Amino acid sequence: MSKEEIIKNADKIQGWMTLEELGVLYDLACEVLKKDSLAVEVGSWKGRSAYVLGNVCKNAGSKLICIDTFSGCESQKDLYDETASVGVEKFMSENIIENLKGLPVTYFIGSSVDVHNKIDDGSATFVFIDGDHFNPVVKQDLDNFWPKVKSGGIFSGHDHSETFPDVIKEVNFKFPDIIQREIKYSIWLIRKEK
Repeated sequence: MSKEEIIKNADKIQGWMTLEELGVLYDLACEVLKKDSLAVEVGSWKGRSAYVLGNVCKNAGSKLICIDTFSGCESQKDLYDETASVGVEKFMSENIIENLKGLPVTYFIGSSVDVHNKIDDGSATFVFIDGDHFNPVVKQDLDNFWPKVKSGGIFSGHDHSETFPDVIKEVNFKFPDIIQREIKYSIWLIRKEK
């Protein structure tokens, strides 16, 4: 499948990432994901961005781990808790599992704060943070997942925007060097030096 086809298909999945951001995500993942490498996404919900990452992984011969509670984060549970009436299993099977069928994906169900230790430090070539957008979790995700990125990999995330001031604050604090920190639309990224 071409980049355009992958993004067109991802656009059919409910989520907040724009088409331009999906294109940036695709390009970044293609840049570093090679055979037998690992991508990790924190905050996958129905799989809009995971669809892009999963297809890049499939094409590269690598794997994707999706981490989510699949029942909304605590800070916004009242807005996005679709699982309340159907349960996590049914929500996942009707959404992300269906949307990512045939892609090399493993699911870690739970809070990123609790399950980050299931991933070895230095094991991921690409880590994308798009979970809870409020502190203290934003800071914890940055602190917990930065060590997971191997040398030469990319650490990235979504919503570096005025809508989510905690994301801006914590990303800019952790990575104060403006030359090191890149922003493309609302996607932030840091390339981990070799």
